[in-house]
Amino acid sequence: MDNISWKDKEANTLQLFEGWVIRTPNRRAVVFEPGVSATFRELWEISGKIYAHLKARGIGREDVVMYHLPRGIELYACMLGTMRAGAAFTMVETGTDPERTAFIRKDSGCKLLVDEGCIQEILEADPLEGYEEVNLHSLLYIVYTSGTTGHPKGVLHEYGSLDNSWKSVIFNGEPILNDNDTFLNTSPIPFVATTINFSFTCAFGTAIAMMPYNRRNDREAFSDYLKKANVNCGYLTPTLLRRHLPFDQPWRMCVLASEPVDGLYIQNMRCYNCYASSESGCWIAGYEIKKPMTPTPVGISHSDVVVTIVDDDGNEVQQGSTGEICFKTPYVRGYVHQIAAPFEKRIFHTKDAGKKDSDGNIIVVGRMDEMFKVSGYRIEPAEVEKAVKAVSGLKNLVVRGFVYKDVSSISVFYTDEIKSDPVMIHEKLLQLLPEYMIPTNYIHMNEFPLLPSGKIDKQKILPPEGSWEQFKNNPVPVLPLTDSGENFEIYDIGCGKAVKRFRSTVPYDRIRREQVSMQKAYESGVSKQNAYAIVRFESDYGILMDKDGSKA
Repeated sequence: MDNISWKDKEANTLQLFEGWVIRTPNRRAVVFEPGVSATFRELWEISGKIYAHLKARGIGREDVVMYHLPRGIELYACMLGTMRAGAAFTMVETGTDPERTAFIRKDSGCKLLVDEGCIQEILEADPLEGYEEVNLHSLLYIVYTSGTTGHPKGVLHEYGSLDNSWKSVIFNGEPILNDNDTFLNTSPIPFVATTINFSFTCAFGTAIAMMPYNRRNDREAFSDYLKKANVNCGYLTPTLLRRHLPFDQPWRMCVLASEPVDGLYIQNMRCYNCYASSESGCWIAGYEIKKPMTPTPVGISHSDVVVTIVDDDGNEVQQGSTGEICFKTPYVRGYVHQIAAPFEKRIFHTKDAGKKDSDGNIIVVGRMDEMFKVSGYRIEPAEVEKAVKAVSGLKNLVVRGFVYKDVSSISVFYTDEIKSDPVMIHEKLLQLLPEYMIPTNYIHMNEFPLLPSGKIDKQKILPPEGSWEQFKNNPVPVLPLTDSGENFEIYDIGCGKAVKRFRSTVPYDRIRREQVSMQKAYESGVSKQNAYAIVRFESDYGILMDKDGSKA
């Protein structure tokens, strides 16, 4: 066992960890605060106490244990101890919303709860040596999604998923991490990033530094932690990386994820763009960034995960064409209580839109549910955002499309404290984009709504008239014409709203002036008819407004 390594095809992840315990017992395996860490031998001993506690209570294969504990070394030991018992775990940090905690406890069907009330007694007991034999398809852990669209969903991962985690960071036959590294993890412990990072410790002997949350955003506290914990690599979002550059403690390598990496490149530091999810349990794809790129690819699969990009009919698209990114993994069963449907044949539909470049690298271009069609053309918001940034001076923006029958709106929502000129931007964009892709509205927001993960909650970013879902309840097959003039026609769109459609001979700037004039008259009380936004009606421009002069 002392000579075992990740190169041994028959070795499992638990055996790899035990190998480090034998070879390097006194080397750090996990760091919390700089003065609070555990060596490989210490972590093995603590996990032996967890193992003993679980076995005494008859916990074994396919049994789920829920750990409800503070962020710290004990949670890593609990993962390892549960593996030694051949059982499965799910984790919740103390301080988590009580409703979410209660839901996970019930939904996971956990056979045992370990919390602050009993952990100290467990840690004072004698450790148990050895571990139980398991196979790659035994249940290992349940990780819960953020639950922003309803209740969180628990993803069922098998033991082989942990093997896939460390395999996914082997590039050209060599891992990007080694036993001299201390790898920073800023993610919450219950997130899938924690189990992925733990696999690095098992396979490559990499120490994991679990930065406390209070050090994450403050530059001075962040730098102090890196220096005292001797961190030389880690996982960060591009936003967090930019916030803390340059590092006082030099890094040799950085892993970027969760956000677009476009244009980010750091000399003298190896950087990898990775693509992962709660449903993958590993890097779905990874790419080494060797120069500034926009967009930056997420690369290819380096593990047993098979990635495809498919069209609406489920057929693989040609190189360069956009479709939905799907992946097949042999070690993820699906969701709790919904094992078959979402993961049919263990294929997961990510709802991310992507395409492959000439080298076969995957490029993520947005979300399928954020993409929309205008005049039969599929529009990728990320492409529009890139063009708007290039000509407008706006940097913090989100593009959303709203479509109902033949009427569509492409809106730019931004938080920059500068005044936009839609007419000027429109003219410049004509040099970069086809007209059907050019935004019709620019809407300032004080801040973007955020998900619990810190990402922008784009589904909550709505135009002034509200969600266009309301119009879809209008059963008419064709929008009724209610009035017309020399240069316009007015159509009833439903819900107390109308669209004033202008002839194609009427220029955009004139339509924009009329919309602004109507808005000012409404805001000053001169008119009771508001003009919400400029829209497209097939290939023409129009104004979405109140139908009869009263607020709907």
